[in-house]
Amino acid sequence: MFSKLFIMIMPLFCVESIGGTMHTPRKADIIVPITPFGAASAVQGNTGDARLHWQNEDASISQIDINGPLTTGIYVATTPIVPGNEVLLGTPIVTVANLDSSGNILEIRLYFFSPDHVLSEYIEDASGVRGQAYTVI
Repeated sequence: MFSKLFIMIMPLFCVESIGGTMHTPRKADIIVPITPFGAASAVQGNTGDARLHWQNEDASISQIDINGPLTTGIYVATTPIVPGNEVLLGTPIVTVANLDSSGNILEIRLYFFSPDHVLSEYIEDASGVRGQAYTVI
């Protein structure tokens, strides 16, 4: 089993077919290694901007920001989003994007379980990142 997952911001090999003509594959501009311990989840707006979330070995959740689609976009940054003491190790991760009328990402909602098995939510928008926990009955 692989211990690292390599996220390719530009495709390592991209063969285009336009009108039946094959073009030369292109190499990736950047390969960003990450070490996922648990689940991963991604969202992409209609304009192509994407965010990838995954759980690290210390239980924290990180995010990669990509301007453009996952396969051809430009890597912007890797950001820690949720500290490990707030996340259950091995939690499932779900992300949902709210888009504006043009398809841009306005808000990302990130769902996971806390160490106490409480459903938790972090919200990222123009004002920053904030989180809260919910009691699940």
